Amino acid sequence: MNSYTKIIIILPQLLIIFLYSPTSTGLETCDPSNCPKSSTKSMYSIDVSVQYPFHLRDVQAGSCGMTGFDLYCDYTFGTLIRLPNNTVLRVEGIYYNSNQIILSDPYNQCIPHKLMSLNLSNTPFNLDGITKNFWVYNCSSDRNFEEYDQIDCLSGSGYTVISSGSDIMEKIGDLNCKFLKILNVPVSYPSSLLSYVPTISLNWNGDAIPPPPGKYSNSGFNSVYSKFSLVLAVFIFLMTVIFGFRYLMYGRVRSISPINANTTSTDETEVGGLDQVTIDSYPQLVVGDSGRLIKPDDNICPICLSDYRPRDTLKLLPECLHRFHAECIDQWLRSKGICPICRTSPPHIS
Repeated sequence: MNSYTKIIIILPQLLIIFLYSPTSTGLETCDPSNCPKSSTKSMYSIDVSVQYPFHLRDVQAGSCGMTGFDLYCDYTFGTLIRLPNNTVLRVEGIYYNSNQIILSDPYNQCIPHKLMSLNLSNTPFNLDGITKNFWVYNCSSDRNFEEYDQIDCLSGSGYTVISSGSDIMEKIGDLNCKFLKILNVPVSYPSSLLSYVPTISLNWNGDAIPPPPGKYSNSGFNSVYSKFSLVLAVFIFLMTVIFGFRYLMYGRVRSISPINANTTSTDETEVGGLDQVTIDSYPQLVVGDSGRLIKPDDNICPICLSDYRPRDTLKLLPECLHRFHAECIDQWLRSKGICPICRTSPPHIS
């Protein structure tokens, strides 16, 4: 098997290996991705598309997103984000044009509970839109607190958690109430109540985000096809080089294939063969063991396309000085009285 045949066999194998290598799987692409549909219905029923600067863990490569923008999939609760203080929230929507992310409580639908532990320091996020301060109290009293905003998802047996848009400690101090915290909360309206806040709206500073990596494709074009185009172009280039080299090496033969005495061509039919006496009169030489007579640019018999080897007998045509294996050119000249390369007619013996 010659080197050319080996290249033809190996290159397609390398192409297949490259296309189906781990770098062509979803784990290594930065195309937009999303988690499978959750078994619980999200508040907005939005199929969240995750793309730069966010990174969907175990689905996209880590280099596809920025630090602090890591998301992950949960089969039950959908797309989740983990903020400081182990605050886990479900992603209901990401709006890349306005740099906004909408979050909810995946477990109890109790945003006030999440707000009690929410800490956005050391994260790329800030509260989005209109915000309002809420004073939160825990009251251990049998009194009915209907005149205040009761947060049922934080209350329990024997105590009630209430909130107010201002400090009401003086009014409820004698009702065995304890101040818990002031929460700064994004709200839709200034009159909103804490117990009716369904989601948390956060934003990030888009100006502080560098451009996405080069392998990110907003169009969602699969990188396998990009790789295929690249490899195909390289394959065609290599084939062009290989065939070009072979053409330069054997072009002087002018596409002559190994022939036999019965082979004829339409443009040579009028040229008859030579008699044996004339053929035998042409000079011959024998290649020695040193191979000194084999020239780098004339080392192949143009008729049989075989290499010249030590102890081969070569015959030289006197008019053009082209040489061949003696048995090859003898057979040729008996059929056609011209040089196979330059078509020159060698001298005849009268």
